[in-house]
Amino acid sequence: MRRARGNDAGGQLILELLNTWFQQASLLTWEQLKVKLGTRHMLTLTCGVNLASDLAAQHRYQEAYDLDAEVLELCQALIGRNHPSTLACSLNLSFDLRDLDREAEGATLFDQTMANYSQVLGAEHPAIRAAHASQRAKCDVDLMQFWCP
Repeated sequence: MRRARGNDAGGQLILELLNTWFQQASLLTWEQLKVKLGTRHMLTLTCGVNLASDLAAQHRYQEAYDLDAEVLELCQALIGRNHPSTLACSLNLSFDLRDLDREAEGATLFDQTMANYSQVLGAEHPAIRAAHASQRAKCDVDLMQFWCP
């Protein structure tokens, strides 16, 4: 008798169902945060950056691009063009452009972003090395900033 493996049809179905559930939960959280906290709250924007990365990982490049563009515009207005979180959004948008076969635009945005990112964080920062390895930026949240006056 053959033992079931994670890559069999049943295991694949379970993975697909879990993926769908997590995707729906992420979208719901994004929508809830926009309603409860507003689109200009940093926790909402952080969720948007991470959701866009999840969409890109699922090869939903246009949705990732649309969300990254929205979050980038808001970050630029709220915290400035050279804030590390804004630069992370810009970096991810450059990857979105490449994924959408807009190579020249993506490369130009990547080069501009990396020049600013290196200036702000330093050339040896782990985020810079990750970007050169074509890794999308994820945003972490320090929740203490929301609880401390």
